[in-house]
Amino acid sequence: MKVCKTFQWDCSHCLDLPYESKCKNMHGHTYKIEVELEGGLDDNGMVMDFVKLKELVNSISLDHSTINENEFFKSMKWNPTAENMVRYIKLQLDAKWQPTWPRICRIRVWETPNSYAEETWNATLQEIIRQMKVEQEKTATMKRQLDNSAAQLMGLIAKIKPKQ
Repeated sequence: MKVCKTFQWDCSHCLDLPYESKCKNMHGHTYKIEVELEGGLDDNGMVMDFVKLKELVNSISLDHSTINENEFFKSMKWNPTAENMVRYIKLQLDAKWQPTWPRICRIRVWETPNSYAEETWNATLQEIIRQMKVEQEKTATMKRQLDNSAAQLMGLIAKIKPKQ
């Protein structure tokens, strides 16, 4: 199952380009960021609680900042493009991500209503096997619970059934 949460950041930047462009001047955008996750359902029927995802993404937010002044972008010597914002978000989230959480499968950064950068990540065989094991464990637990309930029901039926 996949889920996606959308965020909005208002940021300014200027690009260091080897050709003439109006983007060399400081300017701003209202970025739309989409973070898509894939995984099985937890005991609450969720891939991940949207509130938890919001907290994680907000903790790395560039909202109301000048991206060129961000320490991470400066240390990496990255031009503050939409493509590099995707990379920034993924690296920052990976640093906070727990192994039991669902997989980040896509990050999309809309710079304008018509233009976005996106990267997708496919599940590795190891992740697929891990998820299958989790689903098998859930199925086995449900079967045990069902067997216990059936045994209890049969016991109740035996108590109320008249002896012949």
